[in-house]
Amino acid sequence: MKTSHMDLRDRRATFAALAEETFDLLVIGGGITGAGIARDAAMRGLSVCLVEAQDFAAGTSSRSSKMVHGGMRYLLQGDVTVVREAARERRTLRKIAPHLATTLPMVIMARGKASMAKFRTGMWTYEKLGKVVAAEKHEALGIDELRQREPHLVTKGFYGAVTYPEYLTDDARLTLANIRSAVAAGAVVASYAAATEILLENGTACGAVVKGQLAGESLAATVRARTIINAAGPWVDAIRQLEDSAAPLKLQLTKGIHIVFKRDRLPVNNSVVMTTPDKRMIFTCPREDCVYVGTTDTFYPDSDYWPAIEAEDIDYLINTTNQCFDVEPLSREDIVSAWSGIRPLLGEEGKSPSEISRKDEI
Repeated sequence: MKTSHMDLRDRRATFAALAEETFDLLVIGGGITGAGIARDAAMRGLSVCLVEAQDFAAGTSSRSSKMVHGGMRYLLQGDVTVVREAARERRTLRKIAPHLATTLPMVIMARGKASMAKFRTGMWTYEKLGKVVAAEKHEALGIDELRQREPHLVTKGFYGAVTYPEYLTDDARLTLANIRSAVAAGAVVASYAAATEILLENGTACGAVVKGQLAGESLAATVRARTIINAAGPWVDAIRQLEDSAAPLKLQLTKGIHIVFKRDRLPVNNSVVMTTPDKRMIFTCPREDCVYVGTTDTFYPDSDYWPAIEAEDIDYLINTTNQCFDVEPLSREDIVSAWSGIRPLLGEEGKSPSEISRKDEI
């Protein structure tokens, strides 16, 4: 049932297609990682199957800050490899999907000449690593110009700011665009199709039993594949334990939340980086008539689809925002929306959530 367009309405036909052949690649997980892998493999001519237990992008890939970060924070941590890769991929996305990588200036304030020099040196390094085009290079702002651009920003005690274009995206649309592209290249995909068993042959994984997750259906398929990729995000360890129940945990999960205000309550023009009392960086992001603020970063024990948003999470963001903007103090009553999500990070003993590297591992 291979097709160049994605139509998943006929569930029986979809599950029949899952069992039709032995695929070169079975990808478990329909977030941005699994979607990108399926797209890349299908475009290289491999036969590909992708299954997702819920909707595509239902987990982490629809709970992000909606920014295609270039890795500036990791440059400050000295992780040059991550920065170079992030900057390269960011540039590629801008080229092939400009509708999903629009620009918004990000403002980082400096308290003195030394801080300004440090930020500018970091930006010059980043621009060199990322081969940033001239039109998107950073700009230094004096305090007067900063006040013109952000009239409500508290600038007392600051020397100026550095601003550079950050990329905004719609994370769920970006994931879906990758999946549609994979299908156009010949991949077979299924949502609400959970891998419930890993099949082994001579001790090697060779496929999976996949079961439908929609209410009232009893669909199932045995998917055979020469290679299986576990791209299940926060559920990576759960899938690993389907193959080996004694497999040690590799992930350390953290929770992040964002809160949303009407823009007339928090009138900002740019994405403004704010420093929290515990020295983390959070930011504002104006979009149309709203502004969202985020994100928190705290350890979380479970791979929930909808992790709870606690009062202390909200207060953490509101208190920092109130210190940085000269507006009538924001309160919980001003929040018009919020979202939360789980980050699947590779565990590192003794590190705080924000210190754990966002590096990948195969």
